Amino acid sequence: YFAYGLLVGLVGMLLSGVLGGLGAALGENGGGSAVIGGTALIYLAMLAVSVMLGVQRLHDLDKSGWLFVLFFVPLVNIIMGLYLLFARGSEAENRFGNPPPPNSTGIVIVAWIAGILYFGSLAAAIAIPGYVAYQQQTQMKQQ
Repeated sequence: YFAYGLLVGLVGMLLSGVLGGLGAALGENGGGSAVIGGTALIYLAMLAVSVMLGVQRLHDLDKSGWLFVLFFVPLVNIIMGLYLLFARGSEAENRFGNPPPPNSTGIVIVAWIAGILYFGSLAAAIAIPGYVAYQQQTQMKQQ
């Protein structure tokens, strides 16, 4: 679930970035509404795939797919996200069918790499502004 969710987010952001770059290259009058419409379609597709993945994961946990609606409730969505990430799925057949096959080595590798990149970029987003501010303060003190 984690690897597929990160993959959906990564592909969506890359497509949005390419679309935004094309819009910037075309200029202000060259297709701003087309870029906005294209980005909206990308995010709708990401939402649809995310709902599909979430419902599949809920079925793996022997829960109704309608519980995915809780993702649209503020604060409850955090609890639901953690539940879907860390809850152990059904080991045997449940009312929604057979259990999913075990993760392939490729999926495990993608999850690890994506997780490291995600948390690394999060750490950089926190650390770099602090470091820049520290450098500016040091330079001001030296002058």
